[in-house]
This record gives sequence, structure tokens and C-alpha cells, in this order.
Amino acid sequence: MLPFGCRLVSGREIFNQKAMFAAVEGAIFCDLADLAEALERAVEAEPLRLKQRVSLEPILRGIADVV
Repeated sequence: MLPFGCRLVSGREIFNQKAMFAAVEGAIFCDLADLAEALERAVEAEPLRLKQRVSLEPILRGIADVV
């Protein structure tokens, strides 16, 4: 797995981001009421990791097409 070196805290309602979150390990999900606790856990959490190597080329081409 490839480490990013950062932590990610997100709300539980990820809607159209499910594919992205399926590709990473270590994201912390919480409700708004639990945000303070989740942020405290994130300080000690393992860094976010990609489950497998992916190419960023399709994303970069998509961005280039609209700018």
C-alpha cells in the first residue's frame, strides 16, 4: 500500500465519492456530533493509504479538458 502521510476525516454521507473511499484505507468517518473526537483520533491514526497503485492520467486529462 502507498502511504499519503496525511489523515482524512469525513462525514458518513459520501454519496458519489464511494469509489474514491473504496480505494483508500484509513479514512475516519463520523457524524457531526462526533467530529471533535474523530479529529483527536486522527492525530494518532495511521496515515491514509491507497489500497493499490492507480494512474492519475485519466483524472489529469479530465481536468485539462475543462480548463
